[in-house]
Amino acid sequence: MDVGVILFLLVVAIWMFAIWRDYDARRTHRKG
Repeated sequence: MDVGVILFLLVVAIWMFAIWRDYDARRTHRKG
């Protein structure tokens, strides 16, 4: 595996997790 591929997958995973967390927080009207 290329290092670039690993970094890309890592960034995508963090990005998806951040979006999911933001969506979940907005859905429950809760911060943090």
